[in-house]
Amino acid sequence: MYRLTHLISDKLGNPHHRSSYRHASAHLKAPSESFSLYAFCAEQRPPREVHKHGPVPFESRAALGNRSFGASIGGGLVPNYRYCGASPGLFAGCQVSSEQNVIAMASAAGPLSRISRVAGPLLLPAVAYGAYKANAAGAIEAFFTGPGRTSRIIALVVVLVNWKSLPLAWTYRVLNAMASHFLVRPFHSYTPDKLFQPVKTETHVTLLEVDYNVHKSNSTYFADLDVSRTHLVGHLLAAGCRALSNNATTKLVMDPSDPSRPAKGTFGVVLGAAQCSFKKELKPYQRFEMWSRVLSWDRKWMYIVTHFVEKGAVKPGSKPEDWEKKIHASAVSKYVFKIGRLTVHPAILIEASNMLPERPGGWVRDDNGFEKLPETNGHATSGAADATAWDWRRTEEERRKGLEYAQHFASLDGLLNRFDPGEDGPLGRFGPG
Repeated sequence: MYRLTHLISDKLGNPHHRSSYRHASAHLKAPSESFSLYAFCAEQRPPREVHKHGPVPFESRAALGNRSFGASIGGGLVPNYRYCGASPGLFAGCQVSSEQNVIAMASAAGPLSRISRVAGPLLLPAVAYGAYKANAAGAIEAFFTGPGRTSRIIALVVVLVNWKSLPLAWTYRVLNAMASHFLVRPFHSYTPDKLFQPVKTETHVTLLEVDYNVHKSNSTYFADLDVSRTHLVGHLLAAGCRALSNNATTKLVMDPSDPSRPAKGTFGVVLGAAQCSFKKELKPYQRFEMWSRVLSWDRKWMYIVTHFVEKGAVKPGSKPEDWEKKIHASAVSKYVFKIGRLTVHPAILIEASNMLPERPGGWVRDDNGFEKLPETNGHATSGAADATAWDWRRTEEERRKGLEYAQHFASLDGLLNRFDPGEDGPLGRFGPG
């Protein structure tokens, strides 16, 4: 097994935010399960779900008997599949990428942000002097005026227009999103009513993404999804990610073997699955927008929905009839958050990001570590003081609405047990694959 991880120093946390972490820690000290990002090879690790009272088996362990990839909404015996490699890909509706690298920056966000703001302006004179010594101006002039300039200019234009499909461009796009939210931008000050609001990412279809039908290939949507999800989690949950990265200090998740000590291990984000439904084609070089938001969460997974929308179709004050026919595709992804091998309940991360309203008894509770939810039947429970006020009932209502869709998505995990190699093996062997 090869595990891609980033060591994070506990000493790099920003003291400015620790008071809010301690506040979240007072309500949420539920431990978790395990974590890291994987790509595609397969060592299977048995799971465990824990909370402050110690390890707890999944309630449907005996009912399932067999192990399944991921976790159903009701819970099941869920192994963690470790993978070799790191390139994004799609297998049985599950796409895996290297999002755990994002969170490696979280604990260092505060100090590095301050350093970058000071060092950045100081580096400009050095860069200018280096360009002067290297006669950069002469090289640029020769490029655009010397013999063969037409072919060079055409090649440059082709590269610039299709840059996002070049080698390492995906890595740059994802790392740039991580650095932007964890190192450069200040953490947001949103209120809990913004938890289910989307973020927007714009891009375009490059020539290398076009298939023989002369439109954006279905397989390329998932690489764009990586970038959009990174912006969402990095922007909305950056404070919680850094709090969990410094768990030794914030003590949001306690060690199940010794509840008096914080859980140890690298914090990371695992992409468990991604599914996309295609509705309308995207043509070569067409610009489009990705609108991503939190759909729902259960005790293990956070579900994110992304819509691929025609650029400019959604404007302030526009109505659904104005843009419903301009949605090209819709995708659902699920994340699991880990500290070492412990799974962190999504509510811990969300509340540490100051995006959950106060709830009687907290959001992670019950003797077996699961949420004990009131019966709302999709509506706010009786006794709400003000129907327009955003309280925990409104958040729970939205979470339950999204969970109706997420349950169907999660049920696809059971397909792992439906693999059938056939009595006599495959009908044929073909290649190259």
